[in-house]
Amino acid sequence: PLTPPPSSSLELQDQARSDNMQCDSAVLAPATNFEQTFRSIVECSSQNRFRELIQIAEQADLNSYGDPDNPARLCVLAPLVFAYLIIDDLPPAKHVLLRLPDSPHSASLSTTIRNLSSACWQRAYVQVYANTKSLNDLLAQADFFDEGLANALTHMLASFIESFRRRTTSLLMEAYTTVPLSLATEYLGMSKQDVLSALERDGWQYDPTSDTLAASPRPEAKTTSITGSLTSPLSTFYHVVESVSQLESY
Repeated sequence: PLTPPPSSSLELQDQARSDNMQCDSAVLAPATNFEQTFRSIVECSSQNRFRELIQIAEQADLNSYGDPDNPARLCVLAPLVFAYLIIDDLPPAKHVLLRLPDSPHSASLSTTIRNLSSACWQRAYVQVYANTKSLNDLLAQADFFDEGLANALTHMLASFIESFRRRTTSLLMEAYTTVPLSLATEYLGMSKQDVLSALERDGWQYDPTSDTLAASPRPEAKTTSITGSLTSPLSTFYHVVESVSQLESY
């Protein structure tokens, strides 16, 4: 038999409660997809599989194209920006920044991520470390809006700093034969003692008389083709010149 429509006040309240639950389920469905993706992102991040993380996050965001303002989207896009920064692929990171959802409770996080990305884009080394500290302080706040996201981004931030310093060290070895210790601390965002410990492990020699670090000469890489022997050093030269100009601006 057909169910009669609700008539009493109690039945009407039950019906309204049921309708609200169905609406909530419909609203939360996209968030659930983001949350499932976030679990995969956390797994990839914990194992430093950042290129796989990028593929997963990009695909999830593509699938949610019809729901750009969903706040849960930030749990996919924020780690995606970090992954691009970790592998030093800045153009797509800049594009992801344009997709960050506008939400009052996450505005501080979005702003800080944009500041960090901008510093990386400009190769503003001192500002990179200043922004990583600001971001780390923000994620450590007790009232941060999402503990899981904070934990994931804190781990990725540490990976980013490590990779950024590693690339900077390689750049210093390509650009200089000697570096004043005071400048090395700015380039690497570390104390003098930490810089000495890190660079001496990489073969640098410290001269306390001049307070400088000298890089060990690198063996020349063998080339297998004329094209490789010409193009690779030339591209390296342009990269070094551009980056050194940024380094010396400090």
